[in-house]
Amino acid sequence: YQLSLAVNYFIETYLSGDAVTSLAVNENPNKLEVSEDFTRPYWQIENIPAYPAGKNQLSTGMYNGGTTILNMTAGGKNDTSTELHVIQRTNIEEFSAYCALMERYGYAAEYENSIEQNTYLCYYNGVHRVYISFNEKTETARVCLDPEGMSVSEFGYSYSPKAGEQSVFYQYAIPMADGTGNGHPNCGMLLVVKCADNSVIIIDGGDGEQQMNAVALAGFNDFLHEITGADENDVIRIAAWYLTHYHGDHTNGFREFLKTYKESYSLERILANIPTLDAIPTYATTWESRSLSEWQTFVKNNYPDCKELKVHTGQKIKIADITLQVLFTHEDLLNNKCAFNSGDSNDTSTVIRMDNGKMSFMVLGDANTRTQSVLTSSFSEATLKSDLMQAPHHLINHLETINYRVSPSIAFIPQSEETSNSTIYIESGTSYKYKLDKLVAIVGAENCYFAGNETVGIACVDGVLSKVYHREGVIGKNSSQG
Repeated sequence: YQLSLAVNYFIETYLSGDAVTSLAVNENPNKLEVSEDFTRPYWQIENIPAYPAGKNQLSTGMYNGGTTILNMTAGGKNDTSTELHVIQRTNIEEFSAYCALMERYGYAAEYENSIEQNTYLCYYNGVHRVYISFNEKTETARVCLDPEGMSVSEFGYSYSPKAGEQSVFYQYAIPMADGTGNGHPNCGMLLVVKCADNSVIIIDGGDGEQQMNAVALAGFNDFLHEITGADENDVIRIAAWYLTHYHGDHTNGFREFLKTYKESYSLERILANIPTLDAIPTYATTWESRSLSEWQTFVKNNYPDCKELKVHTGQKIKIADITLQVLFTHEDLLNNKCAFNSGDSNDTSTVIRMDNGKMSFMVLGDANTRTQSVLTSSFSEATLKSDLMQAPHHLINHLETINYRVSPSIAFIPQSEETSNSTIYIESGTSYKYKLDKLVAIVGAENCYFAGNETVGIACVDGVLSKVYHREGVIGKNSSQG
């Protein structure tokens, strides 16, 4: 790799222009000085010190992790994409030596966070922002250059609740519309956090027409006005849109909602980490290539001041009174060749644990078994335990281990194979009831809420988790679905 750099430099410097039959080198040619601290076999992140060689094993490839939605091109990869190396069989001494090397070359630690045996740092030298982490349990380090990164303090903001103010966590009902369907009833997720400052965080957004048709869109608009107390002419602040992953049943509905009611809402922030097209299974790339570009155009045209943070594991982000702790992104699921190590694109879900100081909420998106393996091998129950949990992947997969580690008191179940709390319809060949029974054994049947038929809001009242909002069916003045 270093030789190819040298050859390219030589050609561009001395052989550019017209064809030549001879080569004359000046007496004092320009020099490309390469420090040994920036090179080692297989190291491919340019201009960043290389992780010191030792007993460790550097990935033989470099992972191109994609860029932000607002910078994404048709292929999802450009000069603003993240570049990442995985270092296996390393130790705290080697990791500390790398931290010292970064500081020697002018990098300052922008933040540092520790979760159990995991250390996360962000280094910045005014030009390059580099995220590095070390997992002592798995003896793994990661070095990630993010050209579009911004500091978490620049991205977020804090708000201290006043008397009578509180945040509420909601699951919004989005059943299938009459006469529509994609042949698979496990579809769609839409969660809302009403922050103490009366802004909202939208998590995913449901599917398009088959869930968020005109009636459902109007109902969601009514709902957001209801929980914030906003008047019809008020502009409601969407403090952040948190996208767990790129599948259309988690994003298309919210895009259609904003397109319909864009003048009634401000979109201030986007939190996401979307991989490139060539990093994930090919069957799941259609939406990314088409719909993300639609998002990009729409946001730039209508919300030009919207910030976007490509989140990385270990980041702790503050939005109003909510602390968001990033516990997993697709960057954690790489093999020793730095390739995405799952055959399921649902494992690109970004997992975040949210906390308002009184209660916690684990958001798992469509996480599958490989994500579960990383989470349970990296964190103990002390970190994963949460009061409220969004059941991963519509209860399609066997993820009992993460359910027990989180051990919630209340579970939100996204649109799934049920139609009501009491009637469970089982598709032939599925084991949905078995997985539901496993979850019920943890939280109790009365504490499971189904997005197929009910909207529910949970808050902490006098130190007790309480259901402060509950409506059945689709919300809206003209709603006929239920």
